[in-house]
Amino acid sequence: MWGTLINKSFCARFAFVLFVSWSVSGHSQQTQQIQETQQTQQIQETQQTQQTQQTQQTQQTQDGAAPDGNVTRSQIIALIANEVILAPGVGLRNIRLGEPLEEVENRLGPPAKILRKGILRTTYTLIYQLDSGTEVALVGRSQVERIVVSGNSAALVRTAQGARFGMDRSLIQRIYKSPTKSKKDRLEYKNLGATFYFAKSGNSGVTRIDLYPRRN
Repeated sequence: MWGTLINKSFCARFAFVLFVSWSVSGHSQQTQQIQETQQTQQIQETQQTQQTQQTQQTQQTQDGAAPDGNVTRSQIIALIANEVILAPGVGLRNIRLGEPLEEVENRLGPPAKILRKGILRTTYTLIYQLDSGTEVALVGRSQVERIVVSGNSAALVRTAQGARFGMDRSLIQRIYKSPTKSKKDRLEYKNLGATFYFAKSGNSGVTRIDLYPRRN
C-alpha cells in the first residue's frame, strides 16, 4: 500500500516537472522566435532605408545636384554668371576676399587659366570665364587678395549700389561720390574696397571692376 502511494506521488511530481520544463522550453522558443522576427524586420527596414537614400542620391545626381545636397560646380558658375552682385571690400556671391584659393578652386573647379607672377612666382591668378562673357580673376598667394571682374555693357554684373559695366565716370561718381584717387583710366575708392577702370580711348564706360579689402 505504501509502495503504491509512493509510486503515485513520484509519478505526479515527475509529471509536474515535465510540465514545467515543457512550459519554460516552449516560452523560451516563443521568445526567441519573436526576437528573431524583430531582428529580421529591423534588417529589412535598414536595407529599405539605405535603398531609399541611394535612390534619392542617384536622382539628385541626375538632376545636377551633388549627392550631399550641395550645388555642383557648374551650378555655382551658373549662379555667379546670372546677375553677379559685387560687394566692394567683401567679394561676390560664392567668392569672398580672404578665402583660401584652394577652397575656391575646389568649389568652382579648375579655372580656364592659371597665371603666376612675382619674383618668386608665388602670386597666383585664377581666371574663370563666365557664361555671360564676364571674366573673373582671383589674385593672391594663398588667399583671395583681389577679385578682378572684366566685361562689357551686356554682362549681367552690378554692384549692390547699381554700378554696372558701360557706365561713364559721371554716373559712377554720382553713385559713390568723390573717389580716393581719380585718374584718366580709373576711379579708386580705397575706403570702399573697389576701383572702376575705364577704356583709355573711346567712350565705352566701365570695363573692369577690382574688389579688395577696404583701406583707410
